[in-house]
Amino acid sequence: QGDGKAPDSLARWTKIEIQGADAQKLSAVETKLKELAARRPNKSDLGLMLSEVYAAKGDLARTQTELENVLRERNSSIQARLALAQVGRHKRDYASMLIHADTVLAAMPGNSQARLLRAVGLMGAGRHTEAATELDELIRTEPGNIDAQVERALLFLVEQRFSEAAAAFQKIYAAKHKAA
Repeated sequence: QGDGKAPDSLARWTKIEIQGADAQKLSAVETKLKELAARRPNKSDLGLMLSEVYAAKGDLARTQTELENVLRERNSSIQARLALAQVGRHKRDYASMLIHADTVLAAMPGNSQARLLRAVGLMGAGRHTEAATELDELIRTEPGNIDAQVERALLFLVEQRFSEAAAAFQKIYAAKHKAA
């Protein structure tokens, strides 16, 4: 069980427990984490874990609330900011995505996940030229980043550049089948 474990092992326990879990199992993990949080002065690690449980339940509002609580306790939490950017993506709150991705990038300029989330936020905000620049740079520095390649191909579609989108998707398909 998760009792008495160090934050890293508790985080691993949480990830294992919520992976493919049904609603009843997720509720049991949530209860366990809340019990632990009641006995701990520093709740930010548990807050991150609870946010993962809420995300697994599909409850974006509680996920967001828990992550915001983590930031109130530990404003420098990169993990919470990246997760909030993901929540913004699901809610189509592109301004929030950009705020959180930019905050992460200010602390860690090379963070791939933040760079990708920033580009997606720019796309969603209709700032396609900036998004293309960000994605092209990410793909240049990380040629194996399939997520960036997919987003770039999708941006080609949004811009109605269909032949470039087709070529980009074909390249992704070829790379995935070559690796397999």
